[in-house]
Amino acid sequence: MRAGLLAVAGVVASAGACAVTAPAAPRCVVIGGAALPAAVGGSTGVCAAIEAAVARAAPGADWRVEVRLPRPYILSAAVVLGDGRRLPEQRLTVSDAPLSQAMVERFAERIAAAVRG
Repeated sequence: MRAGLLAVAGVVASAGACAVTAPAAPRCVVIGGAALPAAVGGSTGVCAAIEAAVARAAPGADWRVEVRLPRPYILSAAVVLGDGRRLPEQRLTVSDAPLSQAMVERFAERIAAAVRG
């Protein structure tokens, strides 16, 4: 009897575990996005530019990117492919003008080219 109850409890517990799934991790994360100028659309604008560029350059690729702003004029990106490979860090440093949408798009294109390989 006791073994039967344990078996039923195990089935119930495993069924509950299967029903709960973790949300998918975001494909693009920006750390320090509050320092981005409004003209680039904040973290959302940076991620949208990267996602669009990768979709054009490497449709169907599995990738994740973490963009950091160590300074308001520096962007760096760590890209990891679906198979776990880490690509070389991508960096953009702006010294003569505020960060613009055009600069973010060029940065996104470099990330996309790296993902494409």
